[in-house]
Amino acid sequence: MSASTRGVAGAITAFCLFASLPVYVQLLQPFSGYAATGQRIVWTVILFSVFLLLFGRSDLRQIGGHLRRSQSWPGYLLGSALVGVQFWAFIWGPMNGMTLDLSLGYFMLPLAMVVCGRLIYGERLRPLQWLAVMLALLGVLTSLLQSGGISWLALVVALGYPPYFILRRYQSLPAKQAFGIENLLLLPVAIWACISFGGVAHPFAYPLSDMVLFAGLGLLGAIPMLLWMGASRLLPLGLLGLLGYLEPTLVFFVGILQGEHVSADELVLYGMIVTALMVLGIDAVLTLLKRRRAGRLSS
Repeated sequence: MSASTRGVAGAITAFCLFASLPVYVQLLQPFSGYAATGQRIVWTVILFSVFLLLFGRSDLRQIGGHLRRSQSWPGYLLGSALVGVQFWAFIWGPMNGMTLDLSLGYFMLPLAMVVCGRLIYGERLRPLQWLAVMLALLGVLTSLLQSGGISWLALVVALGYPPYFILRRYQSLPAKQAFGIENLLLLPVAIWACISFGGVAHPFAYPLSDMVLFAGLGLLGAIPMLLWMGASRLLPLGLLGLLGYLEPTLVFFVGILQGEHVSADELVLYGMIVTALMVLGIDAVLTLLKRRRAGRLSS
């Protein structure tokens, strides 16, 4: 199996596992979404630590080295807070009937990243990217006029991830090490959430059946991240970005299957956002083909 084939398979598996989380968390009812998020982080730290002990001891040593640099802690804490909010949103939303709002946020995220690239890094937008941004903006304005606003959860996802990615670019940490540091720094808050919102003395004070469910939640938090990290090293960024549209699409259909409904006003917004994403996809494919053609000519 070629590297690109392994990368595509890993990315698709990762996004399918991410999309299964809204289904899985329904098994955790009636636990609090805050307690469930805490359990996800606790078990992710446990399972990820075991993985590094077995297969990535050099990463484990480097994580320790990063944490010994006190001047880096403000950035690490900020990154942990930003990604912790996203961990919470991906669990709290589906547990409270807001899976479709979550999917809308992930549909809007690529467009938010394009705008951030233009505003913060001065990246030039190609004509099709401008068209995508205008279509998305038109959809947002239409939603504001028709229904008075966009779900706050969708905005948390769409506007919360860009600062995190900007910070990650500034820190320039390997993805695996950043994932380990972020979860480790979130651990005290996670333990507090388990105790305060779970009404228990410690995170493991549950029957075995509940602990198995929590461990499964940790696996669903860790495995797709590892697969996605592996795919990001094997695939061109353009192709990885196109595959990334699979996740919100699957989450959207999960929300529909769970009985959530899209209003007529929301359909207009979804239609504009999806059309904008299709334009971005066409632009990414054309750019990828152009680069490959240039590469062949130069060789």
